[in-house]
Amino acid sequence: MPAQAQHLRRGFLVTGAGFAAIFVTVLALVVGSRISKSLRDQANERGREVAFRVAGTVTQYLTERRREIVSLASQPELATAVRALDDDAVRRGLDRMDIPTLERRFASRRQLGEEGPLLRYLRSYTELSDFAEVFVTERHGFVALASGRTSDFVQRDEHWWQAAMQRGSFEGPAEFDSSAGVTALEFDVALRPPNGGRPLGVLKGVLTLRNLGDLVATTETHDGAYLQVVDRRGLILVSQTPAEILQPLPQKTSIPMQPEAAIAVVATPSGDEVVVTQPANQGEWWVVVRQPTRAAYAAARSGVRSVVLGAILLFATSLGMVLALAQRLHRTVTEPVRAAGAIASRVAGGDLSVTVATYRTEATEVSDLLSSVPSARQRTKRPRWRRRFLRQPRR
Repeated sequence: MPAQAQHLRRGFLVTGAGFAAIFVTVLALVVGSRISKSLRDQANERGREVAFRVAGTVTQYLTERRREIVSLASQPELATAVRALDDDAVRRGLDRMDIPTLERRFASRRQLGEEGPLLRYLRSYTELSDFAEVFVTERHGFVALASGRTSDFVQRDEHWWQAAMQRGSFEGPAEFDSSAGVTALEFDVALRPPNGGRPLGVLKGVLTLRNLGDLVATTETHDGAYLQVVDRRGLILVSQTPAEILQPLPQKTSIPMQPEAAIAVVATPSGDEVVVTQPANQGEWWVVVRQPTRAAYAAARSGVRSVVLGAILLFATSLGMVLALAQRLHRTVTEPVRAAGAIASRVAGGDLSVTVATYRTEATEVSDLLSSVPSARQRTKRPRWRRRFLRQPRR
């Protein structure tokens, strides 16, 4: 009987602990998965917000610079000066000379204009604006006025000059400008007379990207995150590392460059990174937000660890409750029933001297069982006394 009771108790403990373990494990998996997904989604959304904000800043900045160069090209004083310089070039027969001859003749200054208020204005303009160089050509492609020394005097053989004269404007890709000595983006606008008509020449503005990089660098990012601006060629235009400028974007094939915002986890030599891309500059550029996954998803891992810790505590609590319940059942049911069974066995064997110990039990059925044992003992003893009394001889 004791072995069976011990086996029953052990079976109850194993069953209860098993159910508790299964319940806690399933609960931890479900809750942990949902918390991890929610926190990862929040981290991705933060990356999208940063990329969207930076893309808006880049697009607005470039739009303002385009408007600025168009406004500069529309000044009547500039058109008047360029027309006068063009007439002077024709009068001097410069339009009939070949390019090598013109380059040798204007090798010292490389512009038609002489020192004056307008030339000083262009020089001061580059000092106060984000444009590193500004110069204007007349209709033959000769540099009329320039804020500094240009690389060539004759520009009519350049693709940007021809495109601006034909289409009215041209915007070239970002590259290192040897004349300005900076990585820059050029805006070229046809210079037209106030009453309209054929272009008088082309105004070229060389926009340095250094100021745009400083503007992007002020954007608040999250732990370990850094920003890059990439053009359609996959070249880095803005980066916190100067050596990366105009270099191919690492892991370019794994990074999505789509018309809308996109996100991907990219393997790098230093570990996986969460990469968010957002188009900017009318879809010609992309803002890339990169952050190591260990930093981006740190909150998700912390949440999962909290869930695991909570699951362990819950399992320990459940196991303690199972142990307490097993002990209670053993004290209130198993032990009294085993005692009643032992007493009943001794009474059935003829031992009427046994007494019933007092057990405190809340089980009504067990209490009834224990209380029935003395009654059975009294009923068993009474007939024996009667038989013994009847056997005595009468006097």
